[in-house]
Amino acid sequence: MKKRIVGIDLARIIAMFMIMNYHILMYGSWMTSKQTSFDNKVFGEFAIALTVISVDIFAMISGYVGLYSRHRLSRLLDLWFQVIFYSWLVLGFFYFFRNNLLNQQLIIHNFFPTVFKGYWYWNGYIILFILSPLISQGLKSITKKQFKTIIILLFALTSCLTINPHYDLFNLGLGYSGLWLIVLYVYGAYFKRFGIPKLLDNTLINIILLVFNLCLIVLCSYLFHHYNIWIDQNNFDTTQIQYTFPLVVSLAILVFLLLLKVKIQSKVWDKIITFLGKKSFSAYLLQTNPLIFGFLITNNYNFLRNLSLGRMIFSLIVIALLWYFGAIIIDVVRSLIWNVLRINKLFTRIEIYWKGKKYDATVDKNKL
Repeated sequence: MKKRIVGIDLARIIAMFMIMNYHILMYGSWMTSKQTSFDNKVFGEFAIALTVISVDIFAMISGYVGLYSRHRLSRLLDLWFQVIFYSWLVLGFFYFFRNNLLNQQLIIHNFFPTVFKGYWYWNGYIILFILSPLISQGLKSITKKQFKTIIILLFALTSCLTINPHYDLFNLGLGYSGLWLIVLYVYGAYFKRFGIPKLLDNTLINIILLVFNLCLIVLCSYLFHHYNIWIDQNNFDTTQIQYTFPLVVSLAILVFLLLLKVKIQSKVWDKIITFLGKKSFSAYLLQTNPLIFGFLITNNYNFLRNLSLGRMIFSLIVIALLWYFGAIIIDVVRSLIWNVLRINKLFTRIEIYWKGKKYDATVDKNKL
């Protein structure tokens, strides 16, 4: 079994915690609305500018890890069953405790989450997974100069030319698409193959650029909002929430590269980070479930807007932690169920059969 990279698991944890906060800020409390107190609005703009990079980081991890990894059908099956587990679990909760909120359409959509795009990231990941062997093989065969050219062109086309959210030239859907995940996969694969660029390998320079980049995002967000540029029907600055925005992408890269350099000396903390890194995707599956997101997230944290700044920050962190660790606990239970039912062994059998081999119970599924 390959040794896990602690910086990657730490990036997963931080990115997922950012996602928890981002959803609470943007959809749970509408922190950028005019009704928000001034201090909270300023902090909200800053926090959203920082947390919006979370999905980009999470997707770049796929490229970094996936470039030299084996293409395992069992992994896709495991994730797919996790998606079904969380979707059906939430549906069961609403059926028994919030039945008045359900209708036939919601029940069908949650019963078939992939067909009805219950989780956009999962649907996009399926396309990425299918194409990843082909993409990785191509990326491993080209020169560094060719790879740089591809990245520059992708950044220019998918971020710079699509900076106006009302003119989506390549159907990126503001980053909510499989195509955008493929672009980020390429970015992550570059750093896996060629390492951290020499300039950014200097931690101090990386941090300086990171802070400067973050300040630019906040400034752009303020100017766009102040002058009513690209405002949607909810009075949001739509440029600040798109994952493809150039400054969002560059900030995500800087944070990602900084986390890659993290080394943990303590074996205890190493195990904790590895454990949480493996379980982090569960937080996304819980919080972004359509029923959870529609009835328990959206507009359910408006009280944060009127708290004092200190209490608002404290409350936001506590709420995000509850969502995150609540999902971790649920996923521990799910893993126990998986072990009792031997689901992972079933996936291993399916993969071995798919590869045309005889099943051997001693085969370690991590070596497939």
